[in-house]
Amino acid sequence: MKPADIKPRAYFAGYAERLNKVLNEAPWQPIEALAREMLDCWKSGRQLFLCGNGGSAGNAMHLANDMLYGISKKLGSGLKVHALPSNTSVLTCLGNDCGYDQIFAMQLAVQASMATFWSCCLAAAIRRTSSRRSSRRKRWA
Repeated sequence: MKPADIKPRAYFAGYAERLNKVLNEAPWQPIEALAREMLDCWKSGRQLFLCGNGGSAGNAMHLANDMLYGISKKLGSGLKVHALPSNTSVLTCLGNDCGYDQIFAMQLAVQASMATFWSCCLAAAIRRTSSRRSSRRKRWA
């Protein structure tokens, strides 16, 4: 498909249709359980850590911003939330010294406690990344 072939109205209508189908077929029970746990973190003052790779890292940072300030604009009343991919110096240091498969675990080992709640944005994307990395290593070995 060439850019000249794209019809914006048809493209977005198709996108909306696919998105609607996914949302209608989504298993809402686990999503509701996650929302309840996050609400409990907010009410009880526990920390929430978010992570993700690639676009999911951007989503984690955006969600952290919304939860830190956007959910309650009263001074100091937002959720105690941290986006683990937001500090590129830490990510590259840990990736270089410990391996990129450890960049979130190493941060959690320092910052998290047993009372912490940790959520992984699009965990499937992380598993796919790990699988691709493993298959690349096998191919190069």
